[in-house]
Amino acid sequence: MPSKKQPQNCLDAAKIAQLETQLASAKTEIGVWKHKYNRLLKHSENVDQQMDVLLSISNRSTIDSFERAKKGKGDAGAFIFPACDWHVDEIVEPDLVNGMNCYNQTVAEERIKRYYSKVLELIDWYRRLAPISELWHPLLGDFISGYIHPELEESNVLSPAEGI
Repeated sequence: MPSKKQPQNCLDAAKIAQLETQLASAKTEIGVWKHKYNRLLKHSENVDQQMDVLLSISNRSTIDSFERAKKGKGDAGAFIFPACDWHVDEIVEPDLVNGMNCYNQTVAEERIKRYYSKVLELIDWYRRLAPISELWHPLLGDFISGYIHPELEESNVLSPAEGI
């Protein structure tokens, strides 16, 4: 004869099912927290390693000490001031380059004067460090564009001979 379940057994079975569901949920949550813990533990180890590296940097002195160079009468030097790419024969119209630049003979002359003015300032400054025995002024080219491209023959304001 089939046994009839007692009402108490049904309640116990329902409670057991509910508790098993809660247990499964808790196990899942434990897994999530374990994963977060392990990830943070690795991150903490990385931070510790980085901190060790940073702390060791301050202990490494690449220069123990240095002495200022002594001035001497025989320590004369050369002052070198190269020049290049002036393109004095070209014109750049501001409206053709969205107002980003402007270049013509007046601007070129102002820039050249400013260049030599700064060279003189640097020579004066350098003389305080050491005597200057030589001035070298290499002229490295492109002071004029000339007619190296067909369009320059039309756009340049000076001929190559006039530009020089």
